Amino acid sequence: MLAETGLRVAGTHISYFKLDEFPAFVRFCSDFGAKLLMVSCTGDRAEGAASYRKASKVLNEYGRRARDAGLTLCYHNHSWEFKEVFDGVSGMRILLEETDPQHVKCCFDTYWVADGGEDVVAYLTKHRERIGMLHLKDRKGGTFTEVGAGELDWPGIFKAIEPLNLPWVVTEKDRTEIPAAESAKLSRAYLKSIGI
Repeated sequence: MLAETGLRVAGTHISYFKLDEFPAFVRFCSDFGAKLLMVSCTGDRAEGAASYRKASKVLNEYGRRARDAGLTLCYHNHSWEFKEVFDGVSGMRILLEETDPQHVKCCFDTYWVADGGEDVVAYLTKHRERIGMLHLKDRKGGTFTEVGAGELDWPGIFKAIEPLNLPWVVTEKDRTEIPAAESAKLSRAYLKSIGI
């Protein structure tokens, strides 16, 4: 199907809770020429800051293993990493401070960064060196919408990441009221309209 459509696989996503299946995900990436492996979640969040600290150690180990396999491991955020704060320090800050930038990059999701209370452009600019992948997702009235149809500053976002020359960015919408293909086309049309 990929050959017929001219499409390529950028990477795949593995849950933190399925890291015991890591070798299978590495094989998948190898089979399809993908270079990115996204991981989300941090274990039992009821443990508070400890869950983020434990996850950081685990991510460092799997990030090293991914790098040895020629892959880039990226932590994919949601909003809770920003909203869960321990003695003035967010879970996301713990992850950024306690993971090794050589082994663990981030797949920042623009919707969830905004939903977590951050200025997306400022946040991406500040943490630019940690970006391995970007999930482009727009936000309007506290819910998902097509890229360009919501509140996020897309020209500013692309200016923030321009120095990285990322090989991939991915449009995403968790839920849609219109057919998924139509939603994707609307996001792609907007991106083309601003020269992306």
